[in-house]
Amino acid sequence: FKASKSEKSEQSAKSAEKHYLFVEVEDCIDIKPSFEIADDPECSGGKYLTHPEGTGSSWANQGVGEAKYFVKIPADGKYFLWALVKWESGCSDCFDVFIENITPLRPDNIFCGNPKSWEPKMLGKDTTLFSWHWVNHHVFNLKKGTAEVLLKNHDDGSNIDKFLLTDDPGYVPQGIKEWVYERDFDSG
Repeated sequence: FKASKSEKSEQSAKSAEKHYLFVEVEDCIDIKPSFEIADDPECSGGKYLTHPEGTGSSWANQGVGEAKYFVKIPADGKYFLWALVKWESGCSDCFDVFIENITPLRPDNIFCGNPKSWEPKMLGKDTTLFSWHWVNHHVFNLKKGTAEVLLKNHDDGSNIDKFLLTDDPGYVPQGIKEWVYERDFDSG
């Protein structure tokens, strides 16, 4: 089979299509304490997920917060995970993230605190405090279909507004509210 020029153009356009899957954290399928949904007019959607200060950290075997999501993955590929977060202190700067029990890859150019204490499940560990900002630490090899995403407690005092999975390696999200998108999730 030999593709015509128009078929080749169509195939090229399909392979060049990029996906931007934004998820508001308050749209979780399930949430377990010590996670809570809180209000903040500065957030997109006006709400965010918090693991309040003083509720314990998983690394100290305290606190068991968890939020579950189902995200439709439109095509096989490498997806970069970004999160819009706010840390309350240098010791409150991390969530654990799991997607389909896949161990993520970590690009070498991403700061992750002390490399000896970093684990693939950790999302965060940057040094920006007290303001909403985007962090990226993970690349997941995902298959087309519905993927289960779990956010879990790591450090108390950590907050997350939304996350993004994208197969566009050059994309860097900016700001808080500039994206308009549909909330189209499977119920599992």
